[in-house]
Amino acid sequence: MSRTTDLATRNVAGRFTSGIAGFLLFSIMTIVTIQYWWKLPLERLGSPADILGLMLGLVLGFACLLLGFRAEPRSPAGRAFTGMAGLFLALTLVEYIAEAGPIDIPISFLWLMPALILALTPIVSKDFGTARLSFAVCTAIQLAEVVRSILATTYYGGSGEPPVFEWIESASDLLVRAFFLLGFVEALRLVSRPIAGSFAGNGFTPTRRDERRRHVAFFMYKLSGGGAQRRAVTLANGLAALGYDVDFVVINDRSKIRELLAPGLRFIELNSPRWGGLHAVLYRHLPSRTVRVYLGAVAFARYLLAEKPGTIVAGSSRVLLSAVIAWLIAGRTMPLVLRATNFPSGNFNLWRPVRPIVDLYLRALLRLVFPPASATVAVGDGVAEEVARLSGMPRQRIATVFEPVLDGTVAERSRAPLDHPWLAPGEPPVLLAVGRLRMQKDFPTLIRAFALARAKRPMRLVVLGEGRDRPRLQKMIEALGIADDVCLFGRTENPFAWMARVSMFVLSSAWEGLPAVLIEALACGCPVVSTNCPSGPWEILEGGKYGRLVPCRDPERLAEAILAALDTPVDRQALVERACAFSAEASVNGYIRVFEACHTEDGTDSLAGTVKR
Repeated sequence: MSRTTDLATRNVAGRFTSGIAGFLLFSIMTIVTIQYWWKLPLERLGSPADILGLMLGLVLGFACLLLGFRAEPRSPAGRAFTGMAGLFLALTLVEYIAEAGPIDIPISFLWLMPALILALTPIVSKDFGTARLSFAVCTAIQLAEVVRSILATTYYGGSGEPPVFEWIESASDLLVRAFFLLGFVEALRLVSRPIAGSFAGNGFTPTRRDERRRHVAFFMYKLSGGGAQRRAVTLANGLAALGYDVDFVVINDRSKIRELLAPGLRFIELNSPRWGGLHAVLYRHLPSRTVRVYLGAVAFARYLLAEKPGTIVAGSSRVLLSAVIAWLIAGRTMPLVLRATNFPSGNFNLWRPVRPIVDLYLRALLRLVFPPASATVAVGDGVAEEVARLSGMPRQRIATVFEPVLDGTVAERSRAPLDHPWLAPGEPPVLLAVGRLRMQKDFPTLIRAFALARAKRPMRLVVLGEGRDRPRLQKMIEALGIADDVCLFGRTENPFAWMARVSMFVLSSAWEGLPAVLIEALACGCPVVSTNCPSGPWEILEGGKYGRLVPCRDPERLAEAILAALDTPVDRQALVERACAFSAEASVNGYIRVFEACHTEDGTDSLAGTVKR
């Protein structure tokens, strides 16, 4: 790192800590002042100072836990920080619930002990810098509070204290927690700060530049669900075949497609006691998947500190923020690659007046997630442009690497026998759609378009997939009078046999990332019609060269395209050749180039368009 870059990093970090200090001190003095002059609606929950003290105490406990998880598993420092975090949380709750009185003296001494340890020992930092100075200030303020508690108990019996004593008590409680928090923020900044010689452009601090590069860790919530999980497995297997050491790390061990992993891969479950007994217990008893995902960041940080992989790949949208948190806790000692697998704003198909608010939320979230990472890989140019728009990142920092859709088995599986009366010779043409029955796939538009097209010529529709929208779709089919010609077939392990035999594949999605089913249909030589949704179909079909594109949510235009495509001859071999651009080999090579860019001093400042094919 150059001297200029190092000074800039220190200046930014200093302004950050100073900003937090100013904000906390201003908030504390304002709240303490308000407490004795105004009545607030939250009075039932406690005084303003009590409420702010509770909030600061909870944040303080979490910050202390982060430092504990940053330490080596089961190390003395890790145990000390974890114990302190438990003490802070317990003291915070006791002070919030219990009445003031003689209990103040033991509580004051309990707050004083960790302040003394952190200020006088090198557990946080060997140098007496900003972090230990903050803890020394804590010690001084808490000593004053101990003296005040003793005087109040001795002369006033814990009740009927002068107003100035009550004011000092509230102010000292809040100031102690604020300076504790400032110390922990500074300590976390120290353990995560890049050291001299690190590659600032990549955002990580390499500890061993050569030995660990070929050790890759894929991080996901679980190995089941949609296409993102299967594509990540294909990538991992492809890297393993080229000699990489690959770990597949999951938060949830209930993985339906684990058997697809190559034999040499390690499958690591973070909900086991090995990565934290407390985490394992909490995981079993917390019902919320969202809470489990963010709780998994702690266990994943422990894995990173213990195993030290050469590169991290966050494999799906659900774990991106958790991966960034874990990476920062672990000190950024390896590059972090984030996969953008879906169109971010497409997941919020809301009433138009609400969309600007959702857009602001997405901007805030994506600016928190993507810029710190070493590299971002999008599955298509449309996804890359949307991530750049929302995150504020330059487009050239985002690579486009097509998903590894074709793994060499599609052609073989497409020749598997399939017996269905609708596929017999002389029967009307059959249209095929594949996907989960949910809002994103917009099957209502497809069903309405099919009804319009069927009114002009005989045809049938098969939908492969399951989902919560099945009852609603079935009612729509019956209401349109087309139940005899529409089959909601459900799930199948081999959709390729259908794709190789039907007359046409139709994609009606409202949004996508890179629709794998469209590529798979091309690989089977099946003519396609697709909505021009964001994003993927335009790139896959090259603007309509390999299949017709129509606007989203327009049944009339979709019906016209279906009828026109049925009457137009198609070069099926050309479709198969187009699908070859989305092979596993091409995708794996693209990711390897991204990894190499992360490990070079030039960094990943210019990735766009360099690794797509």
